[in-house]
Amino acid sequence: MNSRSSHKKWIQREINRVNEKNETALMYACLRGNYDIVKCLVDHQADVRIKSKYNGTALNYAVQGSNDKIVEFLLLEAGAKIDEKDYQGYTGLLWACENENHEMIRFLIGKGANIHICNDYGYNAL
Repeated sequence: MNSRSSHKKWIQREINRVNEKNETALMYACLRGNYDIVKCLVDHQADVRIKSKYNGTALNYAVQGSNDKIVEFLLLEAGAKIDEKDYQGYTGLLWACENENHEMIRFLIGKGANIHICNDYGYNAL
């Protein structure tokens, strides 16, 4: 086995490693708004569907990080689901509402986010 092949296998094995909160490197890159790292991780098969213990998916982290470029990339190119919920029933849209991020709210609705989904407390985007 050559070094390139073993390096690739190592990356594939380690790319989705989680911490004690089940958070991945992809989630941190999304939260911090580092598009280049997000793209690199996804290009190396980082799983956008992994859920953390508290904050949900990489998409939720990107919304909380207020980065529409990353949100759009996750939705259009990485297979993220726009209405995926976290442990309290929050979707990306509900997090944008919670944080009063009007630009992100408009952006997510424009991409088809469901405004009628309620979180575990009975609140929706309306």
